[in-house]
Amino acid sequence: MRRRLSAIITIILLATSFMPAYATNINIDNQNVQFTEASGAPFIDQTNRTQVPFRKAMEQYGCTVSWDSVTQTVVVVSGTSGAEPGKTMTIHFIDVGQGDSIFIDFDDYEALIDAGNNGDGDLVVNYIKPYVSGNLNLVIATHVHEDHIGGLDDVIDAFQVDKIIESGDHSSSDTFNDYLTAVSNEEKCNYMADENMTIDMGDGASLKIIDTMDGNSNPNNDSVIALLDYNDFEALFPGDAEAEAEATFLSKLYDVDVLKAGITDPRQLLPKTC
Repeated sequence: MRRRLSAIITIILLATSFMPAYATNINIDNQNVQFTEASGAPFIDQTNRTQVPFRKAMEQYGCTVSWDSVTQTVVVVSGTSGAEPGKTMTIHFIDVGQGDSIFIDFDDYEALIDAGNNGDGDLVVNYIKPYVSGNLNLVIATHVHEDHIGGLDDVIDAFQVDKIIESGDHSSSDTFNDYLTAVSNEEKCNYMADENMTIDMGDGASLKIIDTMDGNSNPNNDSVIALLDYNDFEALFPGDAEAEAEATFLSKLYDVDVLKAGITDPRQLLPKTC
C-alpha cells in the first residue's frame, strides 16, 4: 500500500488524541499491532505529542518501508496476510494423458497427488525435480488403478518421501506390486491409509484429508479425498470418486474455488446457476 506521509501523520495524531500515552495503535491487514520493546515503543516528545517509531515497527511486522524523496511519499509493503512476503503456492496439473498427476509447490513444502500410468514415472520425476527442495514432503496415492499409481514407484525411488497416504485398498496387479515394493523400500517414510486429518503445510496452508468409504467394492469410491486450503482459497482433489462416494462428503464442504473432477460428470457437482 502507498500512503502520503502527511496522511499517515494525520491518522496517528487522530488516534493519539483520544488515547493515553503508550496506547497508540496501528492496524496491518486489519490486525492490531501491539507495540513492544522489540518493535519500538511510542514516546512523548518535547511538545507533548506521541511519536511512533514507524519504520522500526513496520519492519518488525514483516513490512518493507522506503521513502520516495521526489514524491515525498512513504511506501509500506506488507506481505500477504497469513504468509511470508513473496510466498506463493502453485498447483501444477501435469499432463499424463489418461490419468492424474497433481503437484502442489508451496515454498519449501511439496506434495504430489498420483503420478499417471506406468510409462509416466520419468515424466513426472523430471517435471517436479526443479521444484523439490530437499525431501518430497507428501505423496498421495488416491486409489489402486494404474492410471493413478503407475508412475509412483519411479517417484518414490527418485526422492526421499516423508509421508505417503493411500486409500488402504490392495490389488494383485503388477502395477500395485511395483508401487508397494517402492513404498516398502522407502526408509524413514510415514506410510498410512487415509483417515480424517489435517496436514499443516505452514504459514496458514493446510491439506485436509476426508475419509469416506473405506472397503467399497469399487476402488474409485475409496479414493483419497484431499481439500487444499490457503488464505481463503480452496481446491478439492477427489481422485476418481463417483457419485456414491461424493454423496458422503459433499455435505461436509463449502464452496471451493477449484475442483479436479473425478469420474462423475462434473456438471452433476455444479450448482444449476453455474
